[in-house]
Amino acid sequence: AVLFLSMTIRSKKRYADRLVQEDRLAYDQQWEEIALRSQSDLERIQQVVTHISQRAEVLEKQISRASQANDALSIAGKRAHWLDTGNSSLFSWAWEKDRERRFADEVHHRIYRSMRMEGSASPLQLVGDIGVLFAQAAALNPHFQKVVKEWSWPSGKHLPCPVKRRERSIEKICRSYGGKASRLVDLTRASITFETFEGMIACLRSITEDPRASVVSIKNRFRPNYSSRQTAGYRNVALSLVLVDEFTMSLGVEAHICELQLGLQAIEDRRKRLNGHERYVKFRNALAQ
Repeated sequence: AVLFLSMTIRSKKRYADRLVQEDRLAYDQQWEEIALRSQSDLERIQQVVTHISQRAEVLEKQISRASQANDALSIAGKRAHWLDTGNSSLFSWAWEKDRERRFADEVHHRIYRSMRMEGSASPLQLVGDIGVLFAQAAALNPHFQKVVKEWSWPSGKHLPCPVKRRERSIEKICRSYGGKASRLVDLTRASITFETFEGMIACLRSITEDPRASVVSIKNRFRPNYSSRQTAGYRNVALSLVLVDEFTMSLGVEAHICELQLGLQAIEDRRKRLNGHERYVKFRNALAQ
């Protein structure tokens, strides 16, 4: 039975790959040309991605120690403290920024603790009810788009997105997530495209320096050893992150994980020319994703 299942999976992968083979080869050919003239930029992107990943690991260890020593308030208490004092003139701008960072770090810790308890290497929402997740996404999305637009300035093009369709979300839960709605981390999503990698690097730094943002995970599909078969040839940088500020805490959505994709305009233009969305859907369906 195990052998039959393994052979079936391999067969489906081969079939899915054939569906988008021409698209993937076109992407790969374009990518070889881009990579050849952008080696230093690609190395810098990987350095930033590595820094973000390492910071998350260090943060997790630091907050775990602080939690064990009972040095932190509960997140509910911190939210109430924020709302009670948020408009006070006694708090300086520097203190506000430091407070945002500390709150964002603790939310990050809660998410990692949940992942550890579930034995998951992938980000998980703290809420497992799909109805609550959609309500959170609807409340958060306008604010998230506004913040992403700030990050896109001055060299990126912000492409706002509506909340993910219910039909597609339920499809993913059933096909890929074993019935667990908590694995839906792209209900609230947006993208930014850049003419150059330089602009993308600047944007990544803006995000990491923003005290409201905490990156839970990051995927660099521009890295040299990335297998383009996973995404039918398409490449970008994808971040899962949370926004923790006065607005999100007032609504109780500060732990709702959002997705942000950073793309290169040349690749986005190629995607439009290929007009391969229907083929990609077939590819995704063949893999039951």
